[in-house]
Amino acid sequence: MKKYFTISLLMGLIFFSGACSTAPSKASDKNTGKSVEMYMWSPPDEHELSLRKTRQEMLDSLSRDIEILSLKNQGIDQQTHVFDSKMKQVITDTESFKADFLARIKFKKLQQEQLKHELAKLNLGRKILKTRFTTLTAMRHRPKIKVFPRKVYTAAIRLLRDGRFKQSMHKFNVALQNNPPVDLKDNIHFGLATAYYKMRKYSQAIKQLNAIRKYYPKGDKWYMSHVMLGMIHNLKGEKSRAVFILNEALKKNPPQNIRKMINLMLNKIQGETVYVTS
Repeated sequence: MKKYFTISLLMGLIFFSGACSTAPSKASDKNTGKSVEMYMWSPPDEHELSLRKTRQEMLDSLSRDIEILSLKNQGIDQQTHVFDSKMKQVITDTESFKADFLARIKFKKLQQEQLKHELAKLNLGRKILKTRFTTLTAMRHRPKIKVFPRKVYTAAIRLLRDGRFKQSMHKFNVALQNNPPVDLKDNIHFGLATAYYKMRKYSQAIKQLNAIRKYYPKGDKWYMSHVMLGMIHNLKGEKSRAVFILNEALKKNPPQNIRKMINLMLNKIQGETVYVTS
């Protein structure tokens, strides 16, 4: 289109120049009162030739300028195309980062909900402990029964939440060695696994989580143990093992919020080709 515009402009200029090079002359017959138009051609003189040469040089210069502008416009179009391609890539990368960031936020919120649930269970356990203590006080004539140190367990949870992982591990181990209630054993193992995970001691964390999978299939930490195992195996580069364990949890019909988390992790892990093995 730009090329056709350039040619049209040059043709117009040449036509205009040619039109200016000849001029009609009129002769009138005063005696008869009749006018006759006569077009006469005469060779151009040196002045006319000089003017034509000047006009031609102007046209040549204008043509060169137009060609230069056309080439510059082509260069600008190429740069614009490259810039558009880079902008599309930036937008794609931004959307990918946004999706990953939102997934992390959802996971963190779910962890917070789990901690709130734990605290609610602790408060309920505290009330139960108070009731048991009252009962034991009323039955002093009976032999004293060894009471599980629930304060130690509560302290372990708080230390874990505050990021004091070594102290938390010590408290959890003390609680585990003092005959804890069955409904808290999987929680203690999960607390130990979380502390080991935070300290990047993945082998010890896997050991605690596998204990939950094996001995407490009806505990409320059974599904979350699979989620954390999937995370750890994925971090260790064992993607097929992570996928196998997460699918194992899905087969047991987990709660909706856990199912969403597992599917989210599977989608992220399976971004690359993964072969599931047992």
